Amino acid sequence: MKHSSMIIAVTIALIVYAAMNYYCIKRSAQALTGLGVFKTAIICALVFLAVAFPLGRIAELYVKNTLTRLLVVAGSLYLAAMFYMVIVALLADCVRLADRLFHFFPSSFLADPNPFLRATWLALAGLLCITIVVGNHLATHPRLCCLDLSVARKSSPLNELTIAVVSDIHFGTVVGEKQMNRIVLLVKQANPDLVLLVGDIFDEDVDDCQRMAIVALLKEIARVPPLGVYAVTGNHEYYSGLAKAVSVLGEGSVTVLQDSVALINQAFNLVGRKDLTAQRMGGGRKSLHELLESSDRALPCILMDHQPFHLEEAENNKVDVQFSGHTHHGQLFPLNLFYRWIYETSWGYVKKGETQVVVSCGAGTWGPPVRTNSISEVLKIRMKFVD
Repeated sequence: MKHSSMIIAVTIALIVYAAMNYYCIKRSAQALTGLGVFKTAIICALVFLAVAFPLGRIAELYVKNTLTRLLVVAGSLYLAAMFYMVIVALLADCVRLADRLFHFFPSSFLADPNPFLRATWLALAGLLCITIVVGNHLATHPRLCCLDLSVARKSSPLNELTIAVVSDIHFGTVVGEKQMNRIVLLVKQANPDLVLLVGDIFDEDVDDCQRMAIVALLKEIARVPPLGVYAVTGNHEYYSGLAKAVSVLGEGSVTVLQDSVALINQAFNLVGRKDLTAQRMGGGRKSLHELLESSDRALPCILMDHQPFHLEEAENNKVDVQFSGHTHHGQLFPLNLFYRWIYETSWGYVKKGETQVVVSCGAGTWGPPVRTNSISEVLKIRMKFVD
């Protein structure tokens, strides 16, 4: 049943992908009328880029090498370009429809619109290329963002705590060792007492070469914090293979909390929840109330929950701080505007009663390695325990 559902989902996705590409490439061909061989070259390039991503992903099922990676990366960058091409084409068609209703285009333009269309397409193509280059830099060069929090001491002996929070790395073909090394350097720069990996560490199934690389990098992170490295699963850990993902994290000296609570240094409780995906892929997940029943509520409570849904649950259970990720803040403008309707907060800090919630936009990317509304980040949380 699961296998057939996956086949149906992939088939639908490919049909939608093909339709979107047909639409924007057809509109491009119409706009480039009169360019002759240059039009042919541009359309051929667009067709190649359109098939590169699915072709590379299919090829990876049988072999992974430099060629398959180039296809996937080139195709991934094109995904961002396609997204904006479809938006521009839809806007152009809306303008054309409006003109049919209200006739605002001058007759001289309607007599021969091709020169204007060609110039507009080329100008927009140049702007789009600049957007992709800048967006790729923002996505692949994460920054260290600092945030100060004050938390009730309760009976904790700690005065302060520095935490490095990393979410949504999506390590795999697109986000590889190069970016992971940048993330490691930022964690070292934060000089944390504790490192938290808040889900979606992996993007896909990790092959043997990638496994050796990510284990070595995780061990390098683990050498930094005296209180250790802890992780929770995200939805992509389930997609890539939960057991293998947890095994790789364990090899990298990372403790994975799956609906469990760790008492850290007799000073605070660290709670790690299974991702919501567990509810539909088997295993389910405990309620937060169940998880906290056996913990010492006289100590501060820090929660890791990959998806920032139902924040009131943390508030109702007197959690002091919740760390989440998952949203990427939409990653591409204007998706962030849509994500603000889905999540109470899709990026940043919000306080609900006595519970403080911090949502990271992520250290990596999913799909296109491009950001146009945010910068990839590692969080440095300076937490002070106050009376």
